Amino acid sequence: MFNGQLGYKLVAVFESFPTIDIPGVFKWNVTINSQRKLFTVYDHPKVLIFQKQPDFSAAQVQNILGAVDLSNVVQLTPRQASNYKTLMLSPVSLASQQAGGTWSQLFNYDWIQNRYPVVGLVIWYLFIFILGLLTIRSSALQCPDSAIKAIHWRACLDCCCSVIFRG
Repeated sequence: MFNGQLGYKLVAVFESFPTIDIPGVFKWNVTINSQRKLFTVYDHPKVLIFQKQPDFSAAQVQNILGAVDLSNVVQLTPRQASNYKTLMLSPVSLASQQAGGTWSQLFNYDWIQNRYPVVGLVIWYLFIFILGLLTIRSSALQCPDSAIKAIHWRACLDCCCSVIFRG
């Protein structure tokens, strides 16, 4: 398609990269070309616009796409997919995936947060609460006005208390 064999020409590309901008202080354009698929495909997709050319031929498209080997395609309904166990990985890729370890090898079932999920939830909320306090405190240090510092602390406590007590 990109080289024009299918009778289309690339006419425009639109990309939207996230930017962190504090006017007059800091500006950072995040380039996401090599980042995770979830971020690049769903949050900031690249849009490619193709235009059909006068030399377009449906028969040419059918010949090119018809040459693709579809013998390894597995057609399953959603109900059948849960019983399908083959990953279709090469032996080298399969060995690499299995060498990483299983869930129980990576995470000990005897850890308290794994035996008692409520304890894990409390640990997580405490971590987020402390992280919020540190973040608000560091931003309050940047403000010389004590009234603004008080507002920062109040906002932090309101936010953290609403998360803990209201869930």
